[in-house]
Amino acid sequence: MSKADVLKAFLAREARGLPLNHAAVLRDDRRLHAAALRIFGQWDHAMQACGITPSRVRCHRRWSRQRVIERIAELASLGRPLNVRAIQVSEATLASAADRYFDSWADALAAAGVDPSLWMLRVPTWTPQRVVQAIQRLQRDGTRLNHAALARNSLSQAAVKIFGSWDAALREAGIDPETVRVYRKPWTAEELIAELRRKHECDEPLNARDVRPNHIRRPACRLFGSWDAALAAAGLDPATIRGNTRRG
Repeated sequence: MSKADVLKAFLAREARGLPLNHAAVLRDDRRLHAAALRIFGQWDHAMQACGITPSRVRCHRRWSRQRVIERIAELASLGRPLNVRAIQVSEATLASAADRYFDSWADALAAAGVDPSLWMLRVPTWTPQRVVQAIQRLQRDGTRLNHAALARNSLSQAAVKIFGSWDAALREAGIDPETVRVYRKPWTAEELIAELRRKHECDEPLNARDVRPNHIRRPACRLFGSWDAALAAAGLDPATIRGNTRRG
């Protein structure tokens, strides 16, 4: 690892809320630990090179099994989210300690007197019958059933995997795909230019990756030859659009 690699790794750990003290990095990443000492000589020098006060990284809580339980109970009393992803972001050292002392995060919650089912995302095991029933339930609720409206959720992915396509799943549920499919009037060059200008005035993203709705890109490329050409036709500078995105 080079000096730049070490600094980048330390800053990434700080951004993720991971501890930067000597022992924690040695435990988590021996290669990074060895490279830091080889390049900077002392741990404090490595921290200072990152713009981090050495004394700050040494002040980390010493975790025990009981301390993990107490901290989870404390967070629960404060009404803080206790799903594992939220904890990994806001309490990275707690998540790491819980992983050491318990078989799973659910076990840690249970030990602290918190019902794990309240914080565990459970996706149903999809079967053909469950997919059909879910589609029929959505229809009764008045939910739009075109594929774009549902996006990539667990139901649509399971339907495609089990039946081969979303249309096939709809037919299996007794629904004609043509009755739920949404057709849009084809874009004209004038409409597209007006829409791009409107988005620009409203500060909506206009780089090709982030523009919404994303189906606007294909007609733009068909009508103007490329996305940059469409922006230019609307009086916008493609280089400026990309530059603003990078700064953002």
